[in-house]
Amino acid sequence: MFRKWIDQYTNGDDLGDSPFVSVHEWIAVMTIMVIPVVNIVMLVYLAYADRSKVSVSKINWARATLIVLIISVITIACVAMIFYLCYCFNDSMLTNKHIT
Repeated sequence: MFRKWIDQYTNGDDLGDSPFVSVHEWIAVMTIMVIPVVNIVMLVYLAYADRSKVSVSKINWARATLIVLIISVITIACVAMIFYLCYCFNDSMLTNKHIT
């Protein structure tokens, strides 16, 4: 599907036959990442893609992005829960009700 984006140049480092990722490829990936829901699907696809089909740098970028996304969601959920519990506790102290 995204094979047309991949250049034919190969990296001589320890990345094996993984092709270089050009600027226009990164622009295309970043453009896709702006679209809601499609961005999550794209990240999962790239994170678990076969190394022969997708560049290693894209795979590593997608995995790192997923890890940061999961950590962010967990952190935001914890902070929201703390604020909610503080609100409930404060409300119960003001009205002399018990938390239900």
